[in-house]
Amino acid sequence: MEEAEELNLKSFLKWAAELGISDSPSTCTTQSDSCLGKTLCVANFPKAGGRGLAAVRDIKKGELILRVPKGALMTSQNLMMNDVAFSIAVKNHPSLSSAQILAVGLLNEVNKGKSSRWWPYLKQFPRSYETLADFGKFEIQALQIDDAIWAAQKASRKAEQEWNEVTQLMHELKLKPQFLALKAWLWASGSISSRTMHIPWDEAGCLCPVGDFFNYAAPEEETSIYEDQGAGKPYFMQENSTLKSETELDSTTRLIDAGYEKDVSSYHFYARRNYRKGDQVLLSYGTYTNLELLQHYGFLLTENPNDKAFIPLEPDMYSLCSWDNESLYIHPDGKPSFALLSTLRFWAVPKTSRKSVVHLVYSGNRLSTESEVVAMRWLIMKCRTTLEVLQTTAPEDCRLLNILYKFQDIHKFPEVKEIPPPLASELCAFIEKNKNVASEGICSLSSVARRSTERWKLAILWSIGSLGCQFRRAYSLLSLNDLQDNKGARKQKTRKGRGIGSGKGKTAGRGHKGQKARGTYKFGFEGGQTPLRRRVPKRGFKNPFSLTFQDSGAIGKQIEDGARLMGRGAELIQWPIHLEVSRVTARAKAAVEAAGGSVRRVHYNKLGLRALLKPEWFEKKGRLLPRPARPPPKLKDKVDSIGRLPAPTKPLPFVVEEAESVSAAPA
Repeated sequence: MEEAEELNLKSFLKWAAELGISDSPSTCTTQSDSCLGKTLCVANFPKAGGRGLAAVRDIKKGELILRVPKGALMTSQNLMMNDVAFSIAVKNHPSLSSAQILAVGLLNEVNKGKSSRWWPYLKQFPRSYETLADFGKFEIQALQIDDAIWAAQKASRKAEQEWNEVTQLMHELKLKPQFLALKAWLWASGSISSRTMHIPWDEAGCLCPVGDFFNYAAPEEETSIYEDQGAGKPYFMQENSTLKSETELDSTTRLIDAGYEKDVSSYHFYARRNYRKGDQVLLSYGTYTNLELLQHYGFLLTENPNDKAFIPLEPDMYSLCSWDNESLYIHPDGKPSFALLSTLRFWAVPKTSRKSVVHLVYSGNRLSTESEVVAMRWLIMKCRTTLEVLQTTAPEDCRLLNILYKFQDIHKFPEVKEIPPPLASELCAFIEKNKNVASEGICSLSSVARRSTERWKLAILWSIGSLGCQFRRAYSLLSLNDLQDNKGARKQKTRKGRGIGSGKGKTAGRGHKGQKARGTYKFGFEGGQTPLRRRVPKRGFKNPFSLTFQDSGAIGKQIEDGARLMGRGAELIQWPIHLEVSRVTARAKAAVEAAGGSVRRVHYNKLGLRALLKPEWFEKKGRLLPRPARPPPKLKDKVDSIGRLPAPTKPLPFVVEEAESVSAAPA
């Protein structure tokens, strides 16, 4: 079996070299029997993802390590160009998504067998996948957490729904019966989900020969700064897509490890860090939690810095939270996220005080010791409740995991009795349903059961390592004994005494004898500067440039800026009076007119006011009385409503409305 796989791998690498795939740093390459060997080579890493790519020389960060031309990419466009029947059949089903078309095209190529152009590449695909869509009843229940169970059930239903939608197309292509089954569709959709890479012209992505040999490495911590902006995922990630092109960035600042280069029409892979000879060269698919890795790729990371354990809030807390539910989680080290901690701190504050501390909450400060204790107690209780509702404990899961690892040895089956009754009954039912009995009476598991066992182990590993550890770490980290004041909240007292005993020298930094060498000044002490009583104006200070109307109680020649009739004391007006003023309030005008009088607003300037109040001044000077001034241009549209200042010797005529009212009045 191993020899056959090695021969298939050699033929595949030779086939890839004929298509132009190369790991050579230079673009000018000679024909070779293998596309690898100058920078990379295929190697096996049992404890780090299995088959992968290793460095055959020292590689620097940002260096080009693999080049795959556009013609070597398996896309739905290439498949339809090379198969007319497939292209015509796809055009009859416009409602299918691009991912469904690529999955059907993959099954169509597998159906062709050795006659397919992609046959050397298709033989490198695994026989099955361990994504959530492939999980059965036992595996789904082993996840235990409602969110994970819901995600697995949703993935399974989605795969079955997509299979029903493409069944007619697969019948039109006349695929073999084994490729029409749901099992074949799960394999094809798993291949698309776990092996495709992003290309700008197709949402489904592409299958990249040799490029999909890279194993996954979680992004560095600095790339997670984009996480809480907007939707919760980095902006360079896309659904069902491994990588996104970042050709506009150079190799030293790029955020991903590969992308399609349009100017050279090829897919380029770059080193994400420095590698030494023999190291495994890894590729970052994006920022994923372990559950998302299990859903799309079918594997887990023992130490995933991007893993999250989501915490649901109480109904009354959501009104205080301005973040999405995806931002409310616990980090792998057990610490709450900023959004979760801020929401709990805000909720722990009394309702009457929340408005005054909202700016402190969003700045990440602790509000008080009491509110911090309330928030931490709630989070501890939530973690404890989540752990208590799980069907099994961590030691029980470890024992079950050991039994699943020993399934190949039938003599280990009696150890099932060590597991609690619910798990023991399920495990016994699973064994009875899937075991095979040989002629000698020896029992063994079928191949289908072995694959199911692998998925079951992944579910238990996720429950133990990814979720349980985070809740347990949070439970242990969030101890009330760890509460302490913010840095700088308590200021140490500084000795104000003199002498070398203060630790600041003989004079303690206060100079020699004098007023500054003593303690604080007494209340009211002032030095030689201008006294405070002279610097601050007192009551009665008058601004000589202000123009205000004051109630003088009488109208005489002391008026300098005109008169304004106010409504104060309007109830005292009992006889008709006729007034001409520069300003009048609505209340005063109504009171005068109610008594039978009239109020007329007139316009005058300083000179006209002087001619009205002191006409003898002009006579003494031997001057004529000035003519009334017209309103300024800004009051041109209000001339009729304001009127003009009447001359002292000859009054100006009334406005049109007043003239009509005078003519209509009886003589």
